[in-house]
Amino acid sequence: MSKLPVYAIAVQGRPQVAVAALGRPAVASVTVPGQQGARGIQGERGPQGDSGDYGTVRYGEMMGATVTDLPANTDAPFIVTAPRDVLGNLRGPFADFAFLDDDGVLRARKSGDSYQLSLRVTAVPQLFGGWLKIGIYIAGNISGLEGATSERTVPLTEAAGTPHRIDELFQVTPRSGFLANGAKIMLRASVPVRLSQETLFVTPLVAAP
Repeated sequence: MSKLPVYAIAVQGRPQVAVAALGRPAVASVTVPGQQGARGIQGERGPQGDSGDYGTVRYGEMMGATVTDLPANTDAPFIVTAPRDVLGNLRGPFADFAFLDDDGVLRARKSGDSYQLSLRVTAVPQLFGGWLKIGIYIAGNISGLEGATSERTVPLTEAAGTPHRIDELFQVTPRSGFLANGAKIMLRASVPVRLSQETLFVTPLVAAP
């Protein structure tokens, strides 16, 4: 009695199975896909990148500095002139750089840098229901708070005579106008306010090459 040829059938994940075929020659193997296996464990996290920590500098009013009475709808600089208290730990390319000059003009080190500015001030409104606008403007281009590079409007929600502690964050990337002329931080209120304890923190985020 002659032997029958076989088909070789392979099923994924299982051994091949030989099946006899009556009067026919053996042909190719057939593979039947099975179910996908379980996902492997996650690999280790790569090393952390450079944080770009260049420190922070604080420019604040000296103790006993004059309180500013700001009439309604009038522009006033955020920090006027020296004397003032300076405390900083700037590092890298920003070490010893003066972000604020004696005329209260904000300076930039290089085009392409990026800075975070934290502006803190106490405002006491003389009337209820007003607002205080804080803006950063290219020096020499200040006219009624027009053309701001960045600005915020803060509502004065408490009763007249109540101190409002304001802390606003700005992120700026200086360009040619900023580099050439500097920038001014200006305030304007819709109601008469008394300003005090004005403080500026500058934190470099990016150092241009």
